[in-house]
Amino acid sequence: MNRVYIDEECKMCTSYGKWISSKNLNIDLNAQINLTPEEIELDTLVYEKDGSKYYFSDAVIQSISDIGGVYNLVKIIKILPRFILSLIHISEPTRLRRIAYAVFCVKKK
Repeated sequence: MNRVYIDEECKMCTSYGKWISSKNLNIDLNAQINLTPEEIELDTLVYEKDGSKYYFSDAVIQSISDIGGVYNLVKIIKILPRFILSLIHISEPTRLRRIAYAVFCVKKK
């Protein structure tokens, strides 16, 4: 069974833990207190899979991609080199009306 370690005092962390464990029944939620003192000091999400631990954004990417299906696409974030990712930004719509989505654009250099 895979494990996600979350800070139970953090509402966002708790919400993520509940969401990811509802999508993947092979994930066991654990409190951050069950980590080593060094890992607790990092104050981040930790994902443990097959004896390997993932931290920070790697934990999020790996735990979401392990859901399978369309969620595997999240791994593309790790494949794209940083310089390509630096060309992409989220631009806000210029309309006065509210729009509930972001538009990804390529930055001009």
